[in-house]
Amino acid sequence: MNRSVLAVTVRTIMTIAVLFPLLWMVILSVTPRQYAFKTFIPPSLTLSYYASSLTDVNILMSYRNSWIIATGVVILTLALGAPAAYALSRYKFKLRNHVTVLMVITQMLPVTLMATAYFRLIPSLGLYNSVFALILVDGIDALPFSVLLLKATFDTIPRELEEVAMLDGCSPGRTFVRIILPLAGPGIFAAGFFAFEAAWIEFLYGLTLTSNSVARPLTVEIADRLGHYVINWGQMMAMSFGLCLPVFAVFLFFQNGLLRGFTAGALKE
Repeated sequence: MNRSVLAVTVRTIMTIAVLFPLLWMVILSVTPRQYAFKTFIPPSLTLSYYASSLTDVNILMSYRNSWIIATGVVILTLALGAPAAYALSRYKFKLRNHVTVLMVITQMLPVTLMATAYFRLIPSLGLYNSVFALILVDGIDALPFSVLLLKATFDTIPRELEEVAMLDGCSPGRTFVRIILPLAGPGIFAAGFFAFEAAWIEFLYGLTLTSNSVARPLTVEIADRLGHYVINWGQMMAMSFGLCLPVFAVFLFFQNGLLRGFTAGALKE
């Protein structure tokens, strides 16, 4: 077997392994309850689970909460992460390497440990069962990786561009906004996508820091459909499809920009 055939075989197997659970999710979401898990291709289909999802107030509120949380995390992460990454990329100070190492270490901390700490902290601040609390904790989680990703992007931008801009009278802040940020577009988009995806699918903080649908994200609302004796698999799969769809759509249409952003800094002259 030559290398090309082997490569195609491996890619095909990996594609099937990734797509089969998604296909199974879609099939279950349109399978009537009496046929669920009894046959792979049901004799009849139903859209009742999607219809009920679009009319259930709790589901719609949780879906809205997920959008608010994920959008807020993107804004918070980019607003804080871009200046921090630029400072780490351009300015030399004594603790710069230590700050970078510390951000890497924060990515190794287990989420359960952080959730335990937040469970004590958030209620003491009067933020329990609020969307703002989830934006805050999800943003804190996404910030270190976003800073590291943006720093790698800023490292690829020649410093000479900033020097020329400053010679023309641009202030450092104006140079950063008018020149550096547009050139770092792919990295910023990739960091924003990472922050959005991390907040969009986050479950543990939403479960720990909320008590009802007022602030509950969609991930927790899906898990709430798990009953003690009866599990509405069709409803859960329909909701899960709605959860997956935005992430898949963004990646499908902007995959080239995302790949450029995630690989920024991988090659340096």
